[in-house]
Amino acid sequence: MHEMIIQTLVYIYGFILLLSAVFTFFLFLSYKEQLLKLLLYFWLSGLVAFIAQGVLNSTDVFGFLAFATHVLSIFFLLKIYYALSGLEVPVKRYGLIL
Repeated sequence: MHEMIIQTLVYIYGFILLLSAVFTFFLFLSYKEQLLKLLLYFWLSGLVAFIAQGVLNSTDVFGFLAFATHVLSIFFLLKIYYALSGLEVPVKRYGLIL
């Protein structure tokens, strides 16, 4: 019973990621704003990480590599933060994780 609830919540989370990416894509097509483009990349990287964790979660090594795909989401989140604050992304500081 608990597994079915968890599986349903996982499907809902994946659907929310997909819906957010599609909605942001249409917003970007309408307004052509750079911030919406970064937000679209953020949602798409989250969706890729979600799918990678679902597919590659069979062994510890592949599970870690799938979890490491969240680095892209963090990078785009930092780019959004720096775009909103008007600063440049300090690539030298974050170069080790990219």
